Amino acid sequence: RYRAYLQLVPTEQSGVSVSRNITGLASLAGVSLPKGQVSQFPLALETLKSRDVADAIVSDQTLMHRLFPHEWDAAHRRWREPDDALAPFKAAAKALLAVPPHPWSAPGAVAVQKLLERDLAIEEDQKRSIATISLTNADPMLARDVLAAVYRDADAHLRQRMDARTAAYIDYISHKLQQVTLAEHREALAAALAEQERTLMIARSGQPFAADPLGVVAVADKPVSPNPLLALAAGTGAGITLGGALVLLRDWRRRRAERTAQA
Repeated sequence: RYRAYLQLVPTEQSGVSVSRNITGLASLAGVSLPKGQVSQFPLALETLKSRDVADAIVSDQTLMHRLFPHEWDAAHRRWREPDDALAPFKAAAKALLAVPPHPWSAPGAVAVQKLLERDLAIEEDQKRSIATISLTNADPMLARDVLAAVYRDADAHLRQRMDARTAAYIDYISHKLQQVTLAEHREALAAALAEQERTLMIARSGQPFAADPLGVVAVADKPVSPNPLLALAAGTGAGITLGGALVLLRDWRRRRAERTAQA
């Protein structure tokens, strides 16, 4: 298995920032706004393994065919249940244990999310405000493409989410401005409206919204598993054990043959 990895840092403009004075005055005018700087970076890391990202990956059927090659019938262009020689034994064991059978279904968001939870790793260095996300797969190019799609879809989801929320804030503040007559409150609402329009501009700019990548997705030259040293040690130990067992078996058979001949 090969490891693809990508380093991420918080995007400078990813926070929703509203000054304390503006927040206080806006609240007096009946508008609740975020307080201080709210970073989207931790949320971006949590979103990488989310169902929303899995749903986005499912929409890329070409990538899905590569992710689940044993269940995709390229000749007939359809999903099919993979052959399993142990299927009768598994069915019998489930019946014995009263486990309800689950009919096979084509891979979907649930399967993709399980794959991400298993193969996607997130290492965050909070002191340097940097995170490394990595994904392992037997196909290094597939690991690279899936990791790139995960990052892209997670960032797009957060951008769309912020777009919708900020647009709602702008509509509400604009409506409120038409009702407020006090000059001080109108000034606070106008400043808050400007901040929200700035956030909306950032969300719609098309640039990385919450996490900025340092370079592109890279793939390690050497496989991460199996480990050659561990494999050599395990093979040596297994060879010694098997060799010793064969020697003992041969000695036992020789002694048994001698006793039989003497009898």
